[in-house]
Amino acid sequence: MSPKKSVPENTVEDKASTTSAYLDNYTKLKDAAEFLANQETPDVDAILPMVEQGTKAYAACLERIEAVEKMLKELDNRDE
Repeated sequence: MSPKKSVPENTVEDKASTTSAYLDNYTKLKDAAEFLANQETPDVDAILPMVEQGTKAYAACLERIEAVEKMLKELDNRDE
């Protein structure tokens, strides 16, 4: 039997803050996608800021998803 690997414990505030940040970025990404998809006549002056916002929000969401996947793998490995 191998020793269990420790997974850093997060405080409730850390988890709430991280979840809130993820949801904020997810909402920004969703809003940017909806805005761009619903334009009948593209407003070229509005497209660039929305694409930038969506790109930043996507990167933040992806980073969080990857962190959660890593934590899940660590927990799975700890149980072995």
